[in-house]
Amino acid sequence: MGGSVAEHEDRERENEQREDREQQDEQRVQRAVEDAPASVAVATAREEDATPSTPRQRRIVAWLEPIFDNVSLGLYVLVAILLLLLTIAALIYALSSIPANLQQGGAKALTALLSELLLLLILVELIRTIGSFITTRSTSIENLRRGLPYSYGRGIRSTAPRR
Repeated sequence: MGGSVAEHEDRERENEQREDREQQDEQRVQRAVEDAPASVAVATAREEDATPSTPRQRRIVAWLEPIFDNVSLGLYVLVAILLLLLTIAALIYALSSIPANLQQGGAKALTALLSELLLLLILVELIRTIGSFITTRSTSIENLRRGLPYSYGRGIRSTAPRR
């Protein structure tokens, strides 16, 4: 009987120790959650704020920042021009393919035209988003997100005549 009381006390002590460890683990997790930044951007900002910088480093960054801004602006303008040219080419193709598609039947012609117009809509939304960025310098992608649900999942089908 004495052995079973000692065993019982040992089990109780082990259970208490396990509960203490579990409680400490829960407290550690809770502290980690409370200390965690709200987003990756916040974490990066905290890290950058904690990074020591010398006056020389700040001068170099201040000198390079406008250069990188202008280069990125130039790239946005170049992409916008290329997208505009692509949109014009897609519009010309869509209009010129109507007679060939009509020979295949009204339903096929309508489907092909809708597919091509959807591509044009996507391109116009991209151009609009880039234009918005160029004028406001904000990185909001909301304009693009508005147009994508209509096109996603529909796919772009080839309207070339089958041989």
